[in-house]
Amino acid sequence: TKIVGGTTKCYCIGTIDKKYFLKIFERGKPIETLLLEYRILDILKKNNFKVTNIIKTNTNRIGLLYDEQIVVLEDYIEGHVYHDEALPRNILLESAKVLGRMHKILSTQYCADDAIKKWHIFDSLLFKNDIMYLQRKLKKIGNTRLT
Repeated sequence: TKIVGGTTKCYCIGTIDKKYFLKIFERGKPIETLLLEYRILDILKKNNFKVTNIIKTNTNRIGLLYDEQIVVLEDYIEGHVYHDEALPRNILLESAKVLGRMHKILSTQYCADDAIKKWHIFDSLLFKNDIMYLQRKLKKIGNTRLT
């Protein structure tokens, strides 16, 4: 089953017993992108975030290159995708808290890692957009503090 969103092609694949999340990055995507994602997932996992597990290849690599595209297999995490007009208030609030906690961890504890620092500086611009989006949504559902 193809999962829609972003420039990475994502599929839910599996057997009767187990589901997996297959990601095929766009052609020409640098391997550093995957390495950075892996490091960030590792940092978040060490800080008790529930993140996916990248399944390493039999040669202990986190992905492989096929037809100039990086291919990654991860454990599938069951869940539901909400369209923003149907997003329940409690999930919106929880998402805002988790997003803030994630950025705090990446900006304070791990800025010694130059690649993560560069990602975080770039992503902070996106984070500001996320905050403005969440503030608009919160305004629609009533005044609520995120703390």
